[in-house]
Amino acid sequence: MRNCTEDFNEVFKPFKGILIHINQQNPMGDAYVETFDLSPDRTPINFHPFSENESALFLETLSAAGQTKPFLHLDGLIPENILSMKLIGAGGAIWYTPPKLQTLDFKAHKIPSGQAYIPSLIWKASRKQLLLFAVRGTKRPTLDTPLCYAPFFNVDASGLVCMGTVEINIPETASLQEFVQTWEDYFFKSAFTSQLYGFSPVTGALDKFWKRQIKENAKFPTKVLRQTTLKLKDIV
Repeated sequence: MRNCTEDFNEVFKPFKGILIHINQQNPMGDAYVETFDLSPDRTPINFHPFSENESALFLETLSAAGQTKPFLHLDGLIPENILSMKLIGAGGAIWYTPPKLQTLDFKAHKIPSGQAYIPSLIWKASRKQLLLFAVRGTKRPTLDTPLCYAPFFNVDASGLVCMGTVEINIPETASLQEFVQTWEDYFFKSAFTSQLYGFSPVTGALDKFWKRQIKENAKFPTKVLRQTTLKLKDIV
């Protein structure tokens, strides 16, 4: 006879703790959550507020192997372009994309489809809908960054994107990376058809602007963007 417990037992050691503070006068009201690390001698260190990114990692840790992964779980590290995540309720995320050369489909207009430069964009999406805005500049936006109207067809003055006949099908088990990429594909691989309610998100006529951009293949002139009354913090 031999003690073979060590052959099949996994060893777990504590490395992080979560502390929940409640209001003594209103225990069912708001709560404050902070987390801390544990030193090699198991002393609590580095107390700090429990961030949304850490909560995402925590949820993924709780997801046992072989079980269905939670919505917006992470495939590796958190992408640098993620600005905010919502993991409760319907869930969703806010992210940005820097200026780039993008293929655009203008088949429904007398504009040649092709590649053109677009500005930095702010995306806010749930599983069912997408809001889109533009920002001036190339740096990562801050909470006080002013939002401009997205300079595209199919986007109304509130930023809501009309997806037309595109069938939105984002699974409840989509990772954060899959979620972001799927929405970008939905938007840019659909045809730009309608200038909603006659609203122009740029100074001048939208169709003439994109004809010129496709023809000249020039960097996007952010001076044509029309600014909204919103800042990034208003949609977070």
